[in-house]
Order: sequence, then structure tokens, then C-alpha cells
Amino acid sequence: MDELDVRQKLNEEDSIHRITELRRLTKGGETTVNVFRAIKDALSTHPDSPKLWCIRGDCIQLGPEDSPYSLEDALLSYEKALIIDPGFPEAHESIGYYFDVIDIDLGRSETAFREAIRCGAGDSSVVGLARVLIEQGHPISQILSFIDQHDVEHSPMLQEIRGEIEGGMWQPKQSNEEA
Repeated sequence: MDELDVRQKLNEEDSIHRITELRRLTKGGETTVNVFRAIKDALSTHPDSPKLWCIRGDCIQLGPEDSPYSLEDALLSYEKALIIDPGFPEAHESIGYYFDVIDIDLGRSETAFREAIRCGAGDSSVVGLARVLIEQGHPISQILSFIDQHDVEHSPMLQEIRGEIEGGMWQPKQSNEEA
């Protein structure tokens, strides 16, 4: 990496830090006009940053209802991150949650979480995939076995989720016909 690359990377990290701080300082972490402006400015300088595209998608999802962006713009942001870096785990994970929570498509959600894990994503993707597998009606024993393939011993998040699943707190969503 030459000196110019190092300066650009530091500048990109500074932009990410500023956006994170702006979000932290706003009421309840709400995405504001200032946050969207900072993201737009950062992307104009660093259009090839998959991290910034993912931040944009996250901010759109968490933004106010009167945001100029649609939820589909969030998905497009994650997809743009994957065009830049097909192995970027955060983008796969975000797509997994998008199709689990926003535009329900459990098959696409499962595929995205599996790809995120394959690309090195952490516990959040394991939890997301476990949720999807439960929603799809997979046997609890199979899901617990999947979780146990990961570093449960050193992960409070996975320990908690495993305990909740064993305790019956996670159940498949009822279909409209059952509700």
C-alpha cells in the first residue's frame, strides 16, 4: 500500500468515525439530515467503500419515516457494497436481516446469512441464520447443533441465544392461516 492509499484509508476511517459519532449524538441514534449529508459527502470522496455503503443502508433502515429514501434504497446500498467487494461479510449479513425483517423472503435471508458466515462474519450472522432456520421450521436439535459449530464457549451472545432456544423462547412465526 503506497502513501496515497494509506492517506485515503485513514480519510475513509475518519469519515466512518464522524458518521458514527453523529449517529451516537442524535436522539436515540436516529438518523438525521446531518447524518445523511455526512454519508453523502463521504461516499462522494470514497465511492468504493463497502463499509460506507453498508452504513448508508443501515441509516436508511433506521431513518425517520419522512426520509427521502425508501427501504429498497437500503437493499440497493448493501448490493452496491457487494459489487465493490463480493466477500464483504457485513453486506451479506445486512441483506440477511433485510430479508428476514423488512421484505420477508426467508430463502434469500438464509442464503445471505450463510454467505456472510462463509466470508467470516461473526456471531450476529450465526444468530440471524438461527432465527431464519427456526422461522422455516427446522428442528431445534439441528439449529442447536449449527450454533454449537461456532465458538459458543467464548461468545456470550451465542450462549444467550442457545439458552433461549433450549428454553423454548424462540418459536416459528405463525403463518397468516394459523393467526
